[in-house]
This record gives sequence, structure tokens and C-alpha cells, in this order.
Amino acid sequence: MTASSSSNEMNRRQFIVSASALTALVMAGPDIARPGQTAHALTEPAALPPDERELRGGLAVWIGSEEPAPQWAQRLFELHDRHGVLVMGLHPSAEAVAEAREHLKQRGVYGEVSVDHLNEASSAGIPLIDESVNLLVVEEGSPFSNEEIERVLTPLGVAAVNNGGAWERIEKPWPEDIGEWTHYLGDDTNNAVARDSRVAPPRHLQWQAGPLWSRHHEHMSSVSATVSARGRLFTILDEGPRESQLLPAAWK
Repeated sequence: MTASSSSNEMNRRQFIVSASALTALVMAGPDIARPGQTAHALTEPAALPPDERELRGGLAVWIGSEEPAPQWAQRLFELHDRHGVLVMGLHPSAEAVAEAREHLKQRGVYGEVSVDHLNEASSAGIPLIDESVNLLVVEEGSPFSNEEIERVLTPLGVAAVNNGGAWERIEKPWPEDIGEWTHYLGDDTNNAVARDSRVAPPRHLQWQAGPLWSRHHEHMSSVSATVSARGRLFTILDEGPRESQLLPAAWK
């Protein structure tokens, strides 16, 4: 066996071991991938209802109303700072949006935390695509219905809606027409046919993830063995140098 073929065999074995461990991780349940990422701290600054559900990354959106812009911007900053998620603020006041932007720029987080004007044309609907928000906070005075709020939530996403000073919790159930892909070949029967009836030709970009550039591989792609369960994606990813396929791999 040559040195090159020996190296390829070692990489192949490492990949198989990683794939087996990844499958075990997914099948063990969705709450072990990012331990400790709970949303309990949200109850302190925002007076949200107690909710120990894990905030598992993604996008958090806060629709403001009468709260002064500096305090509102600070809540957006704290939400990002505690959980590391992307945060978007929407506000009906253009002046509040401008003031909040300046506050966030001074904190050095604008981009990961952003704000936009919720103009009158938005009253018919939240200006976000379907199933894009993991956590939605809606302050009192919002014109949006529960149906519209649920539209933008991801499956298992949570909204906290302030109704007369009391917070109502809305959780979007897992849709029956969205399947899961928990193993390298679909499920534990190795039947590589998805049980998902919603899949169709893509019409828009839902979200984007790395790597931005792939490596050149003669036998294996940069992203391998993608599986999905309960709204989470797991992949085995080669982040090795792109300059040459002869350089060592860096599987993660």
C-alpha cells in the first residue's frame, strides 16, 4: 500500500467513525447538541413568561412599541450577548430605529444585531419569510394576529406576545408534512427516500451556512453525511486548506 492510499484509507476510516458518532448524537435527542443554551435569562430584562426551552441559535426578532429606543436597543444587545443568536428589531417609529442603530453601532454589534422600520405597509403582515424566526417577542400594541405570528415561526419556534401586560406563549408545532433525515441513508432502514411531502423546487433562499468555498476532492465532497432531526442540521465538514487536494484534511 502506498503512502497516499494509506492516508486515504485512514481518512475514510476517520470519516466512518465520525459518521457513526454523529448518527448516535442525533438519535440521542435534540437537547444535547448545545447544552446550557436556555432562554431563562430572557425573563429578567424583558419580564417574559418563564420558559426553560432551549434557545438553539438561529434568528430572534423583537417587535418594539412604546419603549424608549435606548432601552429597546439594550434589550436587543443583551439577547444577542447571552445567546449568540442573530437578532433583528422591528419598530414602528423611524426615529426610534435611527436611535437604536446608533446605540448598537456604539456597542460594536450592528450587523449581528440589526433594526428596521416597521412602516404602515407592514401592518398587513410581519415583513419576514415563512418559518424563519426561532424566537419572536411581540410587545403590547402590535397589530399582528396569532396566525401571522405563527407563520414566521420555525417549527418548534416560540413567540412571547404581550397582551395587556400579560405574556402569552405561542409554540409552533412540528408540521406533519415535514420529514426528518436522521441517518446517512434516510432512516434506520437505509431507505433513502424522504418522508417529506413539502419538498419542492426552491423558490427563495431560506438561510445560508458555511463553508463559503469547498475543497477539491477526488473521492469525497467538503460537506458529507448531512442529517436532520427536529429542526437541526448536522454535517461532517472538511475545513482543510483549499489550495491543494494534497494538503491534509480537517474534518469537523
